[in-house]
Amino acid sequence: MSRRPDDRFKAVVMDVDGTLAGSDHLVNERTRRAVSRLHAVGLAGIILTGRSERAALAIARDCHLGAPVISAGGSVTTDPSTGERIHVASWIPDRVVRILEVAGACGGQPLLWTVDHVYAEKSSSYTDALYPQIGERVRIAKFADLVSREPIVKVLVVGPPHLLDGFGAHLEKLIPEFKRSMPVFYDASPQGSSKIEALDRVLNRLGLRREQCLGFGDGDTDIEWMAHLGHSVAVANASAGVRAIAAEVIGHHDEDAVARYLEEAVLPH
Repeated sequence: MSRRPDDRFKAVVMDVDGTLAGSDHLVNERTRRAVSRLHAVGLAGIILTGRSERAALAIARDCHLGAPVISAGGSVTTDPSTGERIHVASWIPDRVVRILEVAGACGGQPLLWTVDHVYAEKSSSYTDALYPQIGERVRIAKFADLVSREPIVKVLVVGPPHLLDGFGAHLEKLIPEFKRSMPVFYDASPQGSSKIEALDRVLNRLGLRREQCLGFGDGDTDIEWMAHLGHSVAVANASAGVRAIAAEVIGHHDEDAVARYLEEAVLPH
């Protein structure tokens, strides 16, 4: 790969799961090292992920990133240096109740996210296995009580891929905010808190424009924001929709593709 120095780019926007992180849902040392060097070429590194605030901040801090961190699929934006919550969007309680009704009828297991925690009404093989993927231990609570006392920033519906394949289109028709973000779950964030809206707020805060950004992603929830950046890069394991809108497709996330791209095309040798 030839190096592509381009003065247009002032920021690098990065999804985590399926992009920076491998199949083990960890961001390895090589990738952390490459991302940590972005400041050396005057680039702001922006984490844009569906993970919890706590998990997203941990990655940003490990990579020494100073730009605001976008978590919970766009609902929460936080300053990694101070911990200040710059923006928090939450669902209207009645809408959460409707989402739970639809998810239950479809057969998936819903999870509710507050800024601080992720909740289910009962344990399952999915809630037990989700920790590496979402960066949070799932807590147990009655949803009726939870919705009445805490803002809900994200709703997740989990289930086996074949089940989600079967009811996904119906779920998206009834609740348009739902998008398939991983093979085993759909997620939805409140109106006004999509990833691209959250990114626009961060870019405005940094005095930057979309066309000044280089972006990396893999899932359908990344399509909208990637399609509007100056240069979007899909990993080989990305969905067909992401690959279709990307300016280029690179290697697999399990092969340190983003780190390799940054090392060869962005960072000084």
